[in-house]
Amino acid sequence: VHIASNGARLSTSGRAFEYFPAPVVSLTTPEAGPIRGGTLILVSGAGLFDAGSLLRCRFNQTVVAASFVSHFVPAGRSTVIGDGILCRSPARAHPGIDQVSVSLNGQDFHSETAGFFQAYATPQVISLVPSSGPSEGGTHVQLHGEGLLGGRNGTRFCQFGQVGVLPLYVRTASSAVLITPRLPRG
Repeated sequence: VHIASNGARLSTSGRAFEYFPAPVVSLTTPEAGPIRGGTLILVSGAGLFDAGSLLRCRFNQTVVAASFVSHFVPAGRSTVIGDGILCRSPARAHPGIDQVSVSLNGQDFHSETAGFFQAYATPQVISLVPSSGPSEGGTHVQLHGEGLLGGRNGTRFCQFGQVGVLPLYVRTASSAVLITPRLPRG
């Protein structure tokens, strides 16, 4: 880029301006997280590259810093997704769906090729019925709580201290069933 102050003679000192194709977002992984924010998200697609400190993600109108990763393997998967941009979801006041777009220059976002991220209410356990059972496990426990429909099937789990992580069978936003694990001997 060169400039002229007299309408005819261009400056001899100039700077390069680089064009790049608009990035295309094809996938956000994971697709959902709690409204408290902080979920690490991989945004993948075409035309993504390492733009250093200029990388940004935008969740609706909220902009967050991002970083570039190569050959990313998400937790729980064994296959490489490829190159992508990592960012953390911002906190929200209420559950909802955010349009996720990226910027490679810290300024221009391409929302026509955006992905989506669902922010759900943070799950809360209110009560367990029954609240005890035999060490052999197998007790069907009714869990009553709030925000149980967050995420999607296959991503809802419960943890029994250090004993294990098990599926949570959600019935409604406030009701679920879990089956207790066997307590390890020792």
